[in-house]
Parts: sequence; structure tokens; C-alpha cells
Amino acid sequence: IEAAGGEAFGAYLQGSVNDGKFLVMMELDGVDDLGDDDSLDLVLYRGLGTPSVGNDGLLEAWQTFDVDPEGLYSEIDGVQIVDGVMEAGPIALLLPFYIFDFVFELDLVNARIRMEVGPDGVHRGVMAGAVRIDNILAIAEDIEGGDQVKTLLMTLSESYADLLPDENGVCQALSATIAFETVGAFFYEDTQRPE
Repeated sequence: IEAAGGEAFGAYLQGSVNDGKFLVMMELDGVDDLGDDDSLDLVLYRGLGTPSVGNDGLLEAWQTFDVDPEGLYSEIDGVQIVDGVMEAGPIALLLPFYIFDFVFELDLVNARIRMEVGPDGVHRGVMAGAVRIDNILAIAEDIEGGDQVKTLLMTLSESYADLLPDENGVCQALSATIAFETVGAFFYEDTQRPE
């Protein structure tokens, strides 16, 4: 996205986080040691709530949120932490992005997470996977003036598509990577979890 001239995308994404529209809650269950652990569960939820934001423009730590029982939910069992690094996947994630009045739902397939686990709830990592071109084009069609966007995206897709080749060897998806940093948070005790 940035290579195609969307340098402001990261700022829009951070704005969605700060507004509480894009809260990805990551829960590590069954952790014995944050440095090395041979079996824990990673659960991803979408959080609900309006967060407090610090002077640095980022979320303040140790706030309390609800879990969106109808939102993002993914679970990976048997995850390991080795020398303070956790890797998990593959996993499928439907990620909602809010930019101005538009809501984009990117379907990230074959996603993996790699995260350096910190002792204080601050973890740094990347989430990477494939976004299908047809998913991107469907988003473009929902945007006012989407015809121009769709043409641009089709052109970019031909240049940047690099994953999920079809039977003719033509790639049908773009690789996507999101760098992230977490802060510690709590869930309300009575929050409803997805089943």
C-alpha cells in the first residue's frame, strides 16, 4: 500500500485503533514462562470500548475492554515461545479497517504472527499473510468513485501480486504485512467470549 502511494494508510490505521474501531486483542493462555514456553494457546479477539490515548498519540496501557462476541476470533493451540520470540500460524483473519466513512474488510489468509514477547505487556511483532485481489477489488467497488480506484488496483495487482498462483502461474493475491506493538490490557470479567 505504501509503495503504491498510500503513505497515510498507517496514520489512518492508528486513528482507527485510537477511536476503538480496530482493537485487536491478543490473549496468551497457559503461559508458564514468557522467555521459553513449549505449549500455550494464542487467541485473537476484537475489542470493544473507547480507549484512552496518551500524549504520544498511542493507546495507554492497562485499560479494560469488552470482547466483541460477533467480531474477529481466531485461536491457535500449541504455540511456542523460544528465546522470547513467539511464532504462530497459519491463521485466517478478517480485519476491518475504518478510513473516513468507509469500512474495509481485508481477508488475510495463510497469516502468520511473529512477536518478540516482553515482560511488561509490550510486545513487538509483525503479522503477515495474503490478501486476495478479488477481495481488494470488491472493496474498491463499494467506494464512491470506485471505478477509478478499481482500475488503479487492477493495474497495481498486475505489478505487485506475488502469492497464491492459479493453474496458469498467475498470482491471485498480494503479500501484506502489518507491524505492531502491543500494550497490556484487561477484559471485563463478565464479557461474553465468542463460542
